[in-house]
Amino acid sequence: MKLAGEFHSLSERDYELFFFQKFTCLKNQKKGDILYNCFGIWPCQGAATMWKKTLNYVMSPAVLLNLVAFYITDLIDFLRNWGNIRIMTEMMCQLSADTLLIFKIIYALYKRTQFQKVIHVLESGLFICAQAINMNHESLMKNCNQLVKILTVAYICLGFCTAFFWICIPFIDQDNERNGLPFQMWTPMNMNEPFYHAVAYILHIIHALIFVLYIPGIAIFFAGTILHACGQLKLLHSSLIDLIDIVPQRIQMENQMQTFESHAGSDTKKTCEVFHDRNNNSLKNESSYNNIKLLKSARQTRTNMTGKHMDMKTEIFMSLKKCIVHHQTIL
Repeated sequence: MKLAGEFHSLSERDYELFFFQKFTCLKNQKKGDILYNCFGIWPCQGAATMWKKTLNYVMSPAVLLNLVAFYITDLIDFLRNWGNIRIMTEMMCQLSADTLLIFKIIYALYKRTQFQKVIHVLESGLFICAQAINMNHESLMKNCNQLVKILTVAYICLGFCTAFFWICIPFIDQDNERNGLPFQMWTPMNMNEPFYHAVAYILHIIHALIFVLYIPGIAIFFAGTILHACGQLKLLHSSLIDLIDIVPQRIQMENQMQTFESHAGSDTKKTCEVFHDRNNNSLKNESSYNNIKLLKSARQTRTNMTGKHMDMKTEIFMSLKKCIVHHQTIL
């Protein structure tokens, strides 16, 4: 319960920093655990077991409700103070951090299999939408990927604009008794002195950049990565289905080729017997003509089947190539 006490002792303004400090050990994780840890609440390996037990049974529902309450109150403050740039930007930072943490805890509460079911439902929904608008599923996924990239760039640009205005607030908001600085706390230093004012202003800039750009940008980046991976998995699944359909056709064609080779060999043997047995007058006329005709037809059929066989090999090779490309893209 130490974690619970540590969390609930935080003020509303500092709970984001509490969680953000816990994310700093993400670099030490293994490659396969990065995605899970980014959506989990506690990436540190040593504290994972203890945190998960506490998370699943005690803290997560309460923290989640607390974050939802924070989200609602911040949204209300954002709307009530419409036109006040300072409060609006501060509430925007709070809402961004609230959104990220809410999604982290929701993912931590549900197992990976359930999360994969949600992704599968989203995939199926995209596939149904593609069929409804008569669009190729591959084209739809490309459009979705482009949309995610556009939204990511737009959100980051919006974050830069918000950070710019928030950083400029100390020069705009001259009526504030603390010269526009957001740190409403007691300090033994005189914040009106140039040095301390500069240090506080640098901390103000770092705070703005972290909560307006970094945390929401990382959240949107991983959302786009998951969407892209879902699309590539769907394309890989489609390519494998096509490959499964092609392989039996190739096996059937191999059997037809073997049957054709046996018939062609017997026809060629009969034709050779006709030409070598010049003393047999009964075989010189009609039989020789028919066998020559069969031999020409067999050669043409062999050419056609060989061409189809090569086309099928090429199709199988291209399907395998697509599977490899989709798999490499996912990795």
